[in-house]
Amino acid sequence: MKRPLNIAACSGVTGDNPNAIYDQAVGDHPIDVIIGDYLAEVNIAWHALARKTDPSKGYDEGFVENLKPALPVLKEKGIKVVVNAGALNPSGLVQELRKVLNEQKIEMNIAWIEGDDIVRKIPELIETGNEFIHLDNPNVKLSEWRCTPISANAYLGAWGIAKALNEGADIVICPRVTDASLVVGCGIWWHDWKKDQFDILAGAVMTGHLIECSAYITGGNYAGFRNVKNNVDLPFPIVELAHDGSCVITKHSNTNGEISLGTVTTQFLYEIQGPIYLNPDVTCHLSTAQITEIAPDRVALTGIKGSAPSKQTKVAICGIGGYQVEFSVYMTSPNVQEKEDHFRKQMMRMVNPEKFLVLDVTRYGGQVQDPKSQAEATCQIRVFAQAIDAETVSFKNFTGRILSTGMQGFGGFHLNMDFRTAQPKPFIEYYPALLDVSSLEHTVFVNDKEFIVNDLEIPRQEISCSVNQLPTLEFDPSKYPETIRAPLGRVALARSGDKGGNMNVGIYVLHDQAWPWLKSFLNEETFRKLLGNDNSPDYIIERCEFENLRAVHFKVIGILGKGVSSTARMDSFAKSWGEFLRARHVDIPLEIYENCSVDLL
Repeated sequence: MKRPLNIAACSGVTGDNPNAIYDQAVGDHPIDVIIGDYLAEVNIAWHALARKTDPSKGYDEGFVENLKPALPVLKEKGIKVVVNAGALNPSGLVQELRKVLNEQKIEMNIAWIEGDDIVRKIPELIETGNEFIHLDNPNVKLSEWRCTPISANAYLGAWGIAKALNEGADIVICPRVTDASLVVGCGIWWHDWKKDQFDILAGAVMTGHLIECSAYITGGNYAGFRNVKNNVDLPFPIVELAHDGSCVITKHSNTNGEISLGTVTTQFLYEIQGPIYLNPDVTCHLSTAQITEIAPDRVALTGIKGSAPSKQTKVAICGIGGYQVEFSVYMTSPNVQEKEDHFRKQMMRMVNPEKFLVLDVTRYGGQVQDPKSQAEATCQIRVFAQAIDAETVSFKNFTGRILSTGMQGFGGFHLNMDFRTAQPKPFIEYYPALLDVSSLEHTVFVNDKEFIVNDLEIPRQEISCSVNQLPTLEFDPSKYPETIRAPLGRVALARSGDKGGNMNVGIYVLHDQAWPWLKSFLNEETFRKLLGNDNSPDYIIERCEFENLRAVHFKVIGILGKGVSSTARMDSFAKSWGEFLRARHVDIPLEIYENCSVDLL
């Protein structure tokens, strides 16, 4: 049995910390592999547009610049690099990297993976019976979609990465593999795992899930950030991946931030869909997960169970949905509601809502009593519109017409004078679906040698992962007769995120005493009330509990419209919903309020 594999993360999104590869390579904790996630549903389509203009593009160019200063130390220490920065053109990125290596006179073996890009195959696949049913709307088929796909990428698994490393690759450039596959592939290579070791593979998948978002696990986007010492200039995480698929999350010493029960639990709950986590190589069962703080800045993840993966994998399809614009006007207390109503009346005189795919007017901020500054008293009205054609949302026909009533506006009406977002730009519409794994050609190239990965060798099953769990009623309110009206965030932390057109949020407590109350209190009806004016009867809500994590998880289907790339919501990635829910006032048992504050640990 080998020692644990030391994997460091260097990126959670395109444009992440440009120094992270070098910093991870030179830190004091030994590193075997550095992995980086550069892709999201939103930027795959933009890579497609870039490649349409210039066939040599379509990969993450920032990765090249980030890698350059680290290459000498990577070579010296024998550290491997595995990233999905290849996007739609992994071979193009490889060509660019070879130029960089030649310039630095460094020899390294580079591999790349293909097989995810199916956009040209879609007509043939539809003709042979693949309907590409929309994941969130079973009544919609791809053939009925009004958009023409410009990109369609199936999510590949980890076995291509493992093959590349086994064939001697020092750098592996991936296209659209699942985020967690970057870690799983390294684990397969190092520990020689087999395709049916599902508990082990599931543990590795969730390990990858924990570190894929870089600083999100060291104190970034963390509801408890006030209690994190030195919470700026956060480092990226390191994982020690054991032979049995369990792991310990840590970081280089003498760096800021923290690895704690809170930061790891928060990241675990981020962007999951419930107690079942799907992956092309394994189905992960999360209900038995255990997160344990074993030492300062060392947290263990154990207890993940696995079973055979689905016969299908997810496909992210994108098309140009039309054109959009947005602009904002501003108002200052008092009489905020009346001012908003006045603006809406003026606006609707000037435009015909039926001409638009989306026409959204949203106020951000509200009435302030006795403000201490003009800025404190000011709130925003954001106008967002989408139409099939650019002419409908042109400045002349839309923004200009609305603003022509500005001199008739409410008292204190004013504008931000930057109108760049008021010029029409194309927007991407997202369409998620499923495709049989048998339709894919998972291919690995190492030093221009070609290897076929047979994903059909993996045992597979039919899977349904929709779960709606009723509350576990273990709380006895008679033992807590006194309550206090206070923010939910006094006793609970939360993390929210996006997945297509859906939002997920995990809400959890850090004290055992508060757990029976939280899981009894947070039923679907209460959750909808907490959503307040943002709730809609059209939203489908799925609920589950994670007993060992003291967490209640909700998935809200449809709250982001058709996804991050086209949603009318300003918070397109749904990052802030957890904090909004924590800000809501609820009746908390007084004893829990006093004993279970999130600031007491």
